[in-house]
Amino acid sequence: MQKINWPILKGKLALQLCFVALLIYTCLLPFQPPFPPITSGIVAFWLVYVLSFKRERWSQIFSNPFAIAWAFYYTILLFGLLYTTNLNEAGKDIVLKISLILWPLGFSSWSEPIVKYKSKLLLVFAWVTVASSLTILSVGLFVWSNSNISSNKLFMALNIYEYLPNHYISLYASFSLFILVYAFLKKTISLKLLLLGGIPLLALLALLSVRIQLIALPIAALSFFVFYRGDKKLKKQLALIASFTIVCIITLAVLIPSTRTRIVETVDEIKSMNGMVNSKQTNHRVFLWKYGAQVISENFWFGTGTGAADAELNKKLKTCTAEFWNGHEVYHLDDGSYNYHNTYLQHFATLGIFGLVSLLALFVLPLLIFKKNLGALEAAFLTLTAIAFSTESMLERQSGVLFFGFIYSLLFVSKANSTGKNMLNKSTAQAR
Repeated sequence: MQKINWPILKGKLALQLCFVALLIYTCLLPFQPPFPPITSGIVAFWLVYVLSFKRERWSQIFSNPFAIAWAFYYTILLFGLLYTTNLNEAGKDIVLKISLILWPLGFSSWSEPIVKYKSKLLLVFAWVTVASSLTILSVGLFVWSNSNISSNKLFMALNIYEYLPNHYISLYASFSLFILVYAFLKKTISLKLLLLGGIPLLALLALLSVRIQLIALPIAALSFFVFYRGDKKLKKQLALIASFTIVCIITLAVLIPSTRTRIVETVDEIKSMNGMVNSKQTNHRVFLWKYGAQVISENFWFGTGTGAADAELNKKLKTCTAEFWNGHEVYHLDDGSYNYHNTYLQHFATLGIFGLVSLLALFVLPLLIFKKNLGALEAAFLTLTAIAFSTESMLERQSGVLFFGFIYSLLFVSKANSTGKNMLNKSTAQAR
């Protein structure tokens, strides 16, 4: 029997097949159809990874701080299995978050294809998100025009994807907008292409009425321009254009009935933090955070265990007597099942202080490691996700996990490898 020479895939062929696998995942991400499943991209990547495996890859994992940080995060998640009161939900959570460890491990130990194809993959993601945005706008507006949904609730008709709710596609659209702007600044795409892709993304953001993204977008734009290093004249011009664009979005948001309604609801929610509006309480998140804080105080160090935090929260909510108004009818928090609507509180309640630290470390590490070398696109991504995490438990859904783990690894994990090599080369040169 002839001996198989390992690795089976070598050189350019391995890199090209890896790119195809990542391309599958990237193209499916902004749509997330039931079939083909987006996990097919993950399976394809790891198949190529195994067939092209070399022993020296493992050493890169242990020298990559992001791989270590993600490994710590997932270890804490696994540790939560030992004391959870809900093994069924814990099992689902472990499977749901598996990509949060698969991408960092893969990218840290095999950084060559990521360094080579990262820019292309980001651009593909942005353009596929543009295509997804056009699909949502066309299908959603058609559904709305043939339904009894009022103009004040237009965003409900735009929720056309089963696995990709409005909060998540809105985050995708915001980040895609920054990818296109960055590509324009780097002269990868023209102004016409920027407008061609940017207008549908901006229209989607305005019509989806996801309030946290309307707040996150200008803050992320500020961080983007602070960290951008390039043609200063072009930077100033684009900053003016960006400011004008944000003003246009806000104006459009005020003019669109559904978004204007959401803005009014936000004002009412702020007013109702310490009282009631029109004899009804409207801000259920404040109550979720309040009762969530009670769960945290009782499980400060280790949390409730993986998969058990929501059940503990809903036990607390049964004691809540506040009445809430959803625009149509009165409801109580114990009528349904809720999560914490805050990723940080969700992790704190689930895994204790160690879980919270493991999550926060993922945002702090890029600032510590790259410092002045942190890129504009990277700064925008961290800002957008950090703010989005404050009002939604975004890592409790497939669409949040698949986006955050993949894009984070694409931006930071392989960059840490190349940064480490450059530092090593510099120190070697100085020693000589």
